[in-house]
Amino acid sequence: MISFAGFIATALMVAPAYGELESGPKMGADVAPFHVTDVTGKYKDREGGVCYRCQYGDAAVVAIFAREINPKVEKACVELNKQLESNKDLKGFFVYINSDAEKATKELKEIAKKNDIKTLPLTVFKGKEGPDGYKINEKAGVTVVAWKDSSVKLTKAYEPGKFCDQCCKGAVATFVKENLKEKAGG
Repeated sequence: MISFAGFIATALMVAPAYGELESGPKMGADVAPFHVTDVTGKYKDREGGVCYRCQYGDAAVVAIFAREINPKVEKACVELNKQLESNKDLKGFFVYINSDAEKATKELKEIAKKNDIKTLPLTVFKGKEGPDGYKINEKAGVTVVAWKDSSVKLTKAYEPGKFCDQCCKGAVATFVKENLKEKAGG
């Protein structure tokens, strides 16, 4: 089993550093509410969508915003699902930013079924821009945003094709260590 320090070191080696790619709200920014179509979570039949920002309140939350679905992103969803299952104080959801909501919904249902994702809600944000005020860069394949007490604590952007399960694992572990005061990983 990998130690926490080894876990973070691995994540930092695997996770590309794209200082020039900014995406998502700035550290310390307030987290604005926004609605998504819930594809697999407990609000999947809610007409008009759901605001997970509102549902989770001041909890520690990790949200993955993606403009792409590929095996790496799929594996990262599996990893975040595991993290949520093992730490009940952590909340999270996946947001697929896509103009074709019907196609995106079908893709997410297939991913959930294939990977037995039951805890992590997979959602769709219809459009190209992403939620108002979140500043999701169109050049970012994936943007991870984490917050607690309605304040952004972590924002990481990845170029298309560069996000992976170890990136997710490292970002979540760092966020948990700094915001839940618990040992992440094991």
